[in-house]
Amino acid sequence: GKPAYTQEDISGALGFLKLERHRLWIHVAYAHHLDFYRDLKHLILTDIVNKYSHEQWDNRSRMLSKLIDAAVLETLSSPVCLTCNGQRSLLVDSRAVTCDSCNGSGLDRKSDYWRARMCEIHRELWKRHWRERYSHVLDIVRGLDYGAKQAFASRLT
Repeated sequence: GKPAYTQEDISGALGFLKLERHRLWIHVAYAHHLDFYRDLKHLILTDIVNKYSHEQWDNRSRMLSKLIDAAVLETLSSPVCLTCNGQRSLLVDSRAVTCDSCNGSGLDRKSDYWRARMCEIHRELWKRHWRERYSHVLDIVRGLDYGAKQAFASRLT
């Protein structure tokens, strides 16, 4: 069967996690406690502002909120990359090379069409102005997921 954490596993490990960001991610991603999503989203928004404030991203029509929502959904719903089978790299001439299909994330990548639609923006505008910014947001969210999984796994073993 598919390995899954039980509610007992999750609740037992949550009490031992040191970072609030890891607790929030696990509450939302694994325990499906959606009442924690607002706090998680605020934390991600703070990370974006702290890291990219010098670029002065346009937040009209709550674009940052839409980017975060799409990145969280993509991270939670992405299956393993079929090209590298989730390994993040491929062997080419006896050398490990970062997988181009998933950009080294190990996860299946959503299309630009899906991303633009999720953020309610035209594809051409997406390509010109938001694709790279979304990539930064997705990196933050996937980093949060990875860190939480590492902390969680260390508490379950």
